[in-house]
Amino acid sequence: MGLLLMLLALIAAVTLLGAGVYVLDLLQRGGGPPRVTGPVYRVPPPESGETQVGGYSLLAGDAEPLEIPEATVTRVRQLLAEDRDSDAVWLVRAHTGVDTHEAGRIVHWIRTQS
Repeated sequence: MGLLLMLLALIAAVTLLGAGVYVLDLLQRGGGPPRVTGPVYRVPPPESGETQVGGYSLLAGDAEPLEIPEATVTRVRQLLAEDRDSDAVWLVRAHTGVDTHEAGRIVHWIRTQS
């Protein structure tokens, strides 16, 4: 009986490790937001004077411009024209995968570009 339980625990551990390797493989392949072909807007990274509150970032200072499809920028501008700023932030967040603060910064950038 004890041997059977140890065998089941071993099988469960191997299965869990296999699932972890599978998930890591998906993440390394770029399981983030899908890339859209066509015209894109390049949002500049935050200025060096801005500091992150709480936590840390391993890539601070090495950020590349974020690319946002033209269709998303057009929809954000429509939402801003309708005074639906929070919906615009959530749309940017959903399409880019950034946090709420960064999405708000991007929406502000889009507002100043129009």
